[in-house]
Amino acid sequence: MIVKRIVYFLILAIVVWMGIGCTSKFQSGDFPTPTFIKPKQGTGGMRGVIANLEAFWKDRTVYVFAAEYVGNEQGEGIYVLEPSIHPYTTIETGGFFQITDMPPGEYVLVVGPSPEEAIVVRENTKAIIYKVAAGDVTDVGSINLSW
Repeated sequence: MIVKRIVYFLILAIVVWMGIGCTSKFQSGDFPTPTFIKPKQGTGGMRGVIANLEAFWKDRTVYVFAAEYVGNEQGEGIYVLEPSIHPYTTIETGGFFQITDMPPGEYVLVVGPSPEEAIVVRENTKAIIYKVAAGDVTDVGSINLSW
C-alpha cells in the first residue's frame, strides 16, 4: 500500500512539474504571435490592430465588421452594414484582428461590440476604404479609433 502511494505521488509530482514547465511565460505587454490566415481560392482577407480599443470598450467582446462599399473614384458612395451577410471577426488579445474568405471588393471597417454601438474607421471625417483582392490579405496596419 505504501509503495502504491509513493508511485501515485511521483506520478502527480511529474505531471505538476511538466505542467509548470509547459506554461506560457509571457511578460506584461507580450502577446503570442497570431497564426496568419490563408484565404480560400477566389477570396481575400484583412488583418490589422485596433491600437486604442481599451479606451472605448474595456472588458467587452468587440468585433470588426467589413461593410461593402459602393462608390465612385472621388470617394463618394455608400456602405451598408448587415452583420448576417457581411464578413466580421472578434478582436483578439492586443487588438489584433483577421477576417478571411472575403469576396474581392472595397470595404469600410466598422468596429464595436454590436453594429448599433460601432464606430466607422475614419481618417479625419471620411471613412477609409480598403481594397481586398483575391488571393491577398490586406494588412491595414495599426488603427486608432475616434468618435
